[in-house]
Amino acid sequence: MEASHPFKRIAEKPVGKKPPARSYRQLVNSDYQYQWPEGTVLYQQLEAPPSLRPQLKVSDLTGIPTSLKDPRTTLRYVSVEEYRRIKDLPQDIVKGYLYIRNAATNNII
Repeated sequence: MEASHPFKRIAEKPVGKKPPARSYRQLVNSDYQYQWPEGTVLYQQLEAPPSLRPQLKVSDLTGIPTSLKDPRTTLRYVSVEEYRRIKDLPQDIVKGYLYIRNAATNNII
């Protein structure tokens, strides 16, 4: 005698069968058919809102994450060796590092 369990689902659809993947055109059409609230990021949009997470700050010389910054040149560094190296850099090299980081300013001493 086997007890019946009404809360268990009987396999209604074949196991292992996935729904077909939707093409880009289907995704875009479904986005346009629905009235989305203002400011919603949709699949076809290239522009997205800025991230809420803070930007990772890395050393300008090595690329290692850091929180240290030289007050005179505003270059970021990780260790004492890097700081000594930054102090000896010529001004045009410092400006080049800042330009790469998109932090170039004209008020560097």
